[in-house]
Formats: sequence, C-alpha cells, structure tokens
Amino acid sequence: MKKGFSIIALNILAIIAYLLLSLFAKAGFAWETSAITLWPAAGLASALVISYGWVLLPGLVIGNLLGTACDPMVGCSVQSSMVFISIAAGAQAALIRFMLFRYKLLTDTLNRSSRLFRFLLWAGPLGNWPAAATYLLDKLINTNSIQNLHQIFISALYWWIGDSLGSLLFLPLLLLVLPFK
Repeated sequence: MKKGFSIIALNILAIIAYLLLSLFAKAGFAWETSAITLWPAAGLASALVISYGWVLLPGLVIGNLLGTACDPMVGCSVQSSMVFISIAAGAQAALIRFMLFRYKLLTDTLNRSSRLFRFLLWAGPLGNWPAAATYLLDKLINTNSIQNLHQIFISALYWWIGDSLGSLLFLPLLLLVLPFK
C-alpha cells in the first residue's frame, strides 16, 4: 500500500513539474513556430525515468499532454494528435534510459572522451527524436497544402532541437541531485 501511494505521489509530482517547466519554456523560449527552441521538460522526463524507473511514464505522458495543450498566452486546448505526441515523449525518455543503461554510461565516470561523447549523443540528438518524428508524421498526414511543408519541417526540426537542448542542459544537472537505480 505504501509503495503504491509513493508511486502515485511521484507521478503527480512529475505531472506538476512537467507542466510547470512546459509553461516556463513556452513563456520564455517560443518563436514563430509551434515548437519551442529549448524544452527543459525533456531533460526532466529523462532524469525522472532514469532515477525512478518505468513507473513514472504515465505521469510524464500526462504531464506532456497538459504541457503541450496549455499555453500561458492562449489557454488550454487539447487536440487528438497531442495524445500520440505525449506517448512518443514518454517513449523518448524510456529510449534514453534504455540506451544509457545498455551502454553502462550511468555507472561510468565518463572520463574517456568516447564514453562522454556517447552519453551526450544519446542524452541529446539520438535519444530525442520520437516526439519530433511523431509531430512531423502527424502534420504530414493531416496537411492539405504543399505550401505548408516547409513550415512543418522547420517546426519538427525546432521540436527536435528543443528536446535535445533541454535534455543536454537539464539531464546531467538533474542526475546530480536525483538518486538513480
């Protein structure tokens, strides 16, 4: 009973933290596209999944859904595609966790440049493609104009860059303060 309560409490805290970081990012780092150029919540999601395991994925998916749907300037608006993007964001955090554990990069001191480079690649650009790819696929399927393709690709690129930068900046910092299994 106590363990179940702590898992629920951790998921609720993850939802709140993800939502707050999302609102902060949208208020501070939004440009002219639907993507954000720095998404600290991606680093938070990866750090929480690394530290507490797979049990936090539901909270992170819900937090991403709320964070994607809510905008401090416009309000909240949920679209059906956001559900798939939120699931992809959870898969993204799980992918980063899986690859860092697979290559034993979390127990390594990372004092060799090749190991540090591999950690940074998986924590950043290689691990942060699922949400941007899901966004891109959704927009390509639902677009009705070839004139919008350029904007769709630019938005997906910014999405990927924002998630990658958020992970690269915040994941190492959060791993310093969070315990991991």
